[in-house]
Amino acid sequence: MDLAGYRVYRRLQGSTTWSKLGSPTTTSYTDTTVPATGDTYYYEIRAHDKAGNESTGSADQDVTTVDRTALDAAGTSPRVPWPPSASARTSPRRPPSPG
Repeated sequence: MDLAGYRVYRRLQGSTTWSKLGSPTTTSYTDTTVPATGDTYYYEIRAHDKAGNESTGSADQDVTTVDRTALDAAGTSPRVPWPPSASARTSPRRPPSPG
């Protein structure tokens, strides 16, 4: 049969369920729907012919997204401490009193 195009699939690491993302007719695809959560996803490409027959998948390609998860409702953000620079002037501060 004649090649009709490709199908792109994605699954979350640890999952066995593939989600069909699109059917490009070229050898390139940009996933604009991948969640930016810092998770790892696997992609697989399958060729299909005009009769609808689909090939086995390509070798999985892993992608880890950048975590862009919004802050929670309380507005808390992660604390990232680091030592002060040796050239920075610092003065000791008392911790806030409880309550």
